[in-house]
Amino acid sequence: MGNSIQKKLIVVILLLGVTSALAHVRGDTEAVRANKKPLRDAFTDLDGYRVSGQLQVEQNIFDFLKLDDYAYANFRKGKNSLSLYIGYYYTEDKVTAAHSPLVCFPAQGWMLDKPLFRQVSTQGHSVNYAEMEATLGKQKQLILYWFQTYLRSTPHTHMQKIYALYNRIMHNQEQSAFVRIAIPLDNLNREEAERFGTDFIRIFYPRFIDYIENNG
Repeated sequence: MGNSIQKKLIVVILLLGVTSALAHVRGDTEAVRANKKPLRDAFTDLDGYRVSGQLQVEQNIFDFLKLDDYAYANFRKGKNSLSLYIGYYYTEDKVTAAHSPLVCFPAQGWMLDKPLFRQVSTQGHSVNYAEMEATLGKQKQLILYWFQTYLRSTPHTHMQKIYALYNRIMHNQEQSAFVRIAIPLDNLNREEAERFGTDFIRIFYPRFIDYIENNG
């Protein structure tokens, strides 16, 4: 019991230290943005997946999420479709700006089941993400999401902060992102949607890593 409490205290102290350190990091976002390739241009030709529509984030949402850039598009492969959203941040002080679907979706009326934590490997990279089903009336979606801090992925906000500090110290990198993939469950059952989602991740993620490395 005592060891458990001590471990929790250590985690809390570490997170407070990380948050304090990140709060003192500031970047010239406009200067950084001028040297970046627009994120949406990086994923227009994914192998086997066709962009069927570019979506817009309204300005008030853009400002609320403190976004530096984003990509938001629908993709199709055969009869199946999904949407990809990436909220992107250039500077480390915004690492806490991204909102987890566990908060945002219920606020919009969606019912969520318990998230399952998954890992998929692709071209030497491991993607750690959460998966859950979301329901709003007759709408059902399978949601896959994770936080990206430089080259590391995690579905957990506390690990996101720790990775952010690590990347700042070890790699002098501040980039972070939130990635969400939504798959309608109209024509697919849960298992089919899971396979469709992991197939997309295997194609998308190496391209995403290339973007991060080439725009650092």
